[in-house]
Amino acid sequence: METARSTPVDSLIETARWELNAQKQEALWKEAQIQLLKDAVSVPIIRLKYTFPQKSYVDLGYPLEWAWQTYSPQITEKARIFAHK
Repeated sequence: METARSTPVDSLIETARWELNAQKQEALWKEAQIQLLKDAVSVPIIRLKYTFPQKSYVDLGYPLEWAWQTYSPQITEKARIFAHK
C-alpha cells in the first residue's frame, strides 16, 4: 500500500489549522484555495441551472436563487406552510 505524499496544499492547510493570528490564518486559507485551483486537473466551465418545483403554499423563508453550489431547497426554522386544500 502506497503512503500519501504531502503536497504544498497539505502543508498550507496544516499550517492554517494551527495559526492563531486570524489575519495570517485567513491569508493561508486563501493561498491554499488558490493553490488548489492551480493544481486542479480540470475546472468546470459550464454548470446547468436546476429547477426545483415549489408549491404556492410553501414559503421557504428566503429567496430561492441559483448559486454555484446548487443544492435542493433547505427547510429551516423560517419555513412556513400556509393553509391549503
